[in-house]
Amino acid sequence: MFDRDLRRGWWFTIHKWVGIVAGLWILLLALTGAVIAFHGELRSALEKGLYRTGRCDVVPRFDLMEQAVVKAFPDFDIRRVERENIYCDESYRFIIGEKNSASPISGTLWDTEVFVDPGDGRIIGSRPWLSVVQAAYQFHGFLLTGMAGRQVLGFLGLILLTNVIAGVVVWWPRSGKIALAFRVRWKGRAQVLFRDLHNVAGACAVPVLGLMLVTGLSLTFPEPVQKFLRLFADSQEVEKTATTDRQESRAVLSDLHNEMASITAQHLAAADQGPPKRAGLQAVYDSMEEALPGHVPIRIYYPTGAVGGFFFYVSQGAGGGFSTTVTGYLNPFTARLFFRNDEHQQEVFQWWVNWSFFAHSGKYFGLAGRIVVFVMAVILVGLVATGLYLWLARPIPVPRRSKDRIPSSTSIPSENT
Repeated sequence: MFDRDLRRGWWFTIHKWVGIVAGLWILLLALTGAVIAFHGELRSALEKGLYRTGRCDVVPRFDLMEQAVVKAFPDFDIRRVERENIYCDESYRFIIGEKNSASPISGTLWDTEVFVDPGDGRIIGSRPWLSVVQAAYQFHGFLLTGMAGRQVLGFLGLILLTNVIAGVVVWWPRSGKIALAFRVRWKGRAQVLFRDLHNVAGACAVPVLGLMLVTGLSLTFPEPVQKFLRLFADSQEVEKTATTDRQESRAVLSDLHNEMASITAQHLAAADQGPPKRAGLQAVYDSMEEALPGHVPIRIYYPTGAVGGFFFYVSQGAGGGFSTTVTGYLNPFTARLFFRNDEHQQEVFQWWVNWSFFAHSGKYFGLAGRIVVFVMAVILVGLVATGLYLWLARPIPVPRRSKDRIPSSTSIPSENT
């Protein structure tokens, strides 16, 4: 009994001090997560006249949109084109940055976001890319410091996962009567009421919070997760699949490099001029539409590097249907589709990482999933608040007076007297 109580005390100490030290981060994590879950709705409300055009069933004219952005911002490079696909009348957003300032894939926090009407290519407006909503996303996923912040978040996530386990151990009833552990004494003292609310809310949140922590850690530490998942698969089959994937990746890059080199050589031989022009965005869209009819592009990344191609994400249907996300690469000169990666063709690890990304934000489950994420954020805020209250309202122990204590008025004779 003593050993069990001692271990329970250790878990309680871990749960208490992790909550106190990391409480501010957990609070900010919950608030930014709530913002990200409904970022489309928030942007629609905060960016009236920019985020939505008011016109549905419009055939996108990527040629007009690209021409308008290039003409209006001649000193900038287009890094990517985005559309959340939550509303049917969303504008396309061109993310642009100063020439040679950063790679088109990563970009910088100081890029510019240009809103363009997909129907006529008209520029609706522009503003700095780092808005309130984007800042929430960058803090939640990167602590506003890029990949270094992402690694820090991973270790903080491990600590939070340990704290959740500690909370379950402390909450678990010694008598085994689970029903009593979900009791809330509404008419008790404030300290008793808040303790019950903290315990019950935390216990109810464990399944969803555990899922969010596991998916978040999968995105932060993909390589260890890959090794872990492969422990449950046949080693020979996994090695065969991994070898095939590596060979296919090398073959795709090799074919892309050879075709680009051939096109460049033919172009230079035909005329004394510079390297061939990059394919237009309309040709890229037409190639995607031919290969994936009915899908909507939600991300199109412009080429980067000497052999970089167009890289895209598309989803099927409207309303943020991310469950059928497909990625692919296109030749930057001809816009020919070189490689596509459907969900049913992916290795288990690839499928898990992609699923983790959309499950973590609730998008995989549609509106219901995003509502659950929002409720989870509210519960986390409540756990931090009630935990802080319980710590501040704790009774402060008074040191016991010793019977042998010498009164301060009594002088102590020295050894020399």
